[in-house]
Amino acid sequence: GQYSVVLQDDGTRVEVAATERGAIHRYTFEDPMHPVLIVDLGHHISDSSVANGQINVDLSAGSLSGFQRLNGSYSRRFGGLQTHFAATVSPTPVSGGVWTDPDSPQEGVWAAESPTAGSWLVFPEGTESVELRIALSYTDGEGAFTNLDNEVPRDAGFEAIADDAATAWRSELSRVLVRGGEREMTLFHTAQYHAMLMPSLISDVDGRYRTVADDIGTVAFPVYSDFSLWDTFRTQHPWLIWVHPERQRDMNLSLLQM
Repeated sequence: GQYSVVLQDDGTRVEVAATERGAIHRYTFEDPMHPVLIVDLGHHISDSSVANGQINVDLSAGSLSGFQRLNGSYSRRFGGLQTHFAATVSPTPVSGGVWTDPDSPQEGVWAAESPTAGSWLVFPEGTESVELRIALSYTDGEGAFTNLDNEVPRDAGFEAIADDAATAWRSELSRVLVRGGEREMTLFHTAQYHAMLMPSLISDVDGRYRTVADDIGTVAFPVYSDFSLWDTFRTQHPWLIWVHPERQRDMNLSLLQM
C-alpha cells in the first residue's frame, strides 16, 4: 500500500500510496530550485515493447491524460494492452512541453502521440515537493477520470490514502490468525500477501470493463484477469476459496464472462 525510495542520481525522495485503481505520488526535491517531473510513456521492462503512447497536458489545470499500449509476451498476440491514465499535479506547473522523439522535445506544446511519447513539467522555483494523483483504466479514458475522481480526489491527503491502504491490507491479512515465532509469522503473512496480488482487477469503479471481444461491458461485480490457471488452480484458488471466498466468486464470474 505504501512505498518510498530516494533516487541516487539527484537525491529526490519518491513516495507512493496505492488505491485499487490508482495512487498518489509525492516527490520531495533535494534541489527545490529546479523541480521537474518527467512522464515517459516509452519506458517499459526489458521483455516488452511499447506499440504506441499518447499524452495530453492541460497546463493551467495541472492535469495529464492519455494511454500506453504495451506489447507483452501474451498481449502482443491481440495487439497489445492499452492502459489509459488520468492524473493531476500540484502545485500547478509553470512550463514544460512534450515530445514524440525524446531527442527533439517541443517546449510549449501539450499533445504528443508515438511509441516514445512523453512530457516534462517545470514547477515554480523553490517548490520543495510535488504531489501527483493518478488513476488507470483498461476500459477507456473516461474510465480513468472516473477512477481518479472516486479513488484519488484532490481533497484526499497522502497520509489518508496510505492509512486506508494499510487498513485494507490489515483487514484482509487478519482473516487468518497465526501463532508461533516471529519468523514463521512473517513468512506466512508474506505468502498470504503475495497470493492476493494476482489475478488483477481490470474493471472500473462503475463496473465498466473491456471484454475479450474488445467491447465495453458493465457488470455488478469486480472483473479480474491475468489468470495463470495451470500454475495456480491447485494452490492459490483453493486457498482463496477457503479464506477469501467472495474474491474467488468474483474470479469465477470473471471467467464465465470471458
